[in-house]
Amino acid sequence: DLSLTRPDAGCPMKNQRLESLQALRAIAATLVVFFHAAAIWREKVGADIFPGPWNQGWAGVDLFFVLSGFIMVWVTQQDGSQGARSALQFGWKRLTRIYPIWWVFCALMAAYFLVTYQQPAPPPGDSPWLRFWQSMALWPQGSLPVLSVGWTLTFEIAFYAVFAFLILVPNRFRLALMLIWGGVIIAVWGTGHAPQIWPSTWGGILLSPICLEFILGALVASVVLSGQCPRFISRSLLALGGLIFVWRLVSGVAPDASFGLLVGYSRILDFGLPAGLIVFGLAAEEGRSGVRVPKLLKDLGDASYSLYLMHLLLLLALIRMVGWVIDIPATALSFTMFAGVGTLLCLVASLVIYRVLERPLIRLSRFPLVKREAERQG
Repeated sequence: DLSLTRPDAGCPMKNQRLESLQALRAIAATLVVFFHAAAIWREKVGADIFPGPWNQGWAGVDLFFVLSGFIMVWVTQQDGSQGARSALQFGWKRLTRIYPIWWVFCALMAAYFLVTYQQPAPPPGDSPWLRFWQSMALWPQGSLPVLSVGWTLTFEIAFYAVFAFLILVPNRFRLALMLIWGGVIIAVWGTGHAPQIWPSTWGGILLSPICLEFILGALVASVVLSGQCPRFISRSLLALGGLIFVWRLVSGVAPDASFGLLVGYSRILDFGLPAGLIVFGLAAEEGRSGVRVPKLLKDLGDASYSLYLMHLLLLLALIRMVGWVIDIPATALSFTMFAGVGTLLCLVASLVIYRVLERPLIRLSRFPLVKREAERQG
């Protein structure tokens, strides 16, 4: 939730909402959806053609990781989180944000595999039921979870654990500890060891170079909250970050090499760093004078998690239904029609799912905490 006030009354940041970053979440999720739509179409038609910016749509994940680090610092400094009670409350709120709707869509994906392969996880691989339960728990397993996008959520769970620990220490030490964490990551992988693509341990998760994006987001939030950056600099960094991000989208790697950048430093430089500049520039600018954001983008930002989780299922169902009707040709028109219509359907469906499923699940899972807080205050 980015609808937060700046804690220091004397800060020049006037707005109570960071709606521009909520809109950025919508853009990030849409990039991932279009990337998967293009990949599913190529797999169906059996042709590795029509490369373009969509092949780097996975870069939306880099935006998400930077935003995640930003939000955690922003939230905890806003409410003055400190001590064991705050750490437990933070952890419970984050876990209830992630798990309930994840369980729904992970189970639906397992049902799809049961129908298709008679097991709850795709082949190859041993112990499909073990893989399913590890996926439901978002436990590191050395491979993609049953619902593949869940690999990013495993990283998020690790981030939450780190930040819950940081809430136990005085606020003035938190950023230093985050930077030490980043230094350890750089030192470990600076020796030339290749990081695991899909870590099988929590240690492997926490030492992955992609964690540097989370740390970058935390650093960005700390600088924005200080209110020390002149407008000219923040606007210049926003423009620079946007240009680099778009340039890398347009001139990026080929489809078959996309995930070769999964945890490499080139990914951090190509997309993580410009994502940090974009988040910094938008947050600083909106804090000073406000940024006009279309309501649709704000709503899609609210629904971005639902969009992220459900889009693979909808796209897989869509390609099957289309395939039953016609023999999908390997043409630019069929690609544009499927990817465009599929993405649009996912956007619409996510708005519905957010209202009828995700938001009620969050409220239900947090009810004990809300009730306990009300009793304590009463």
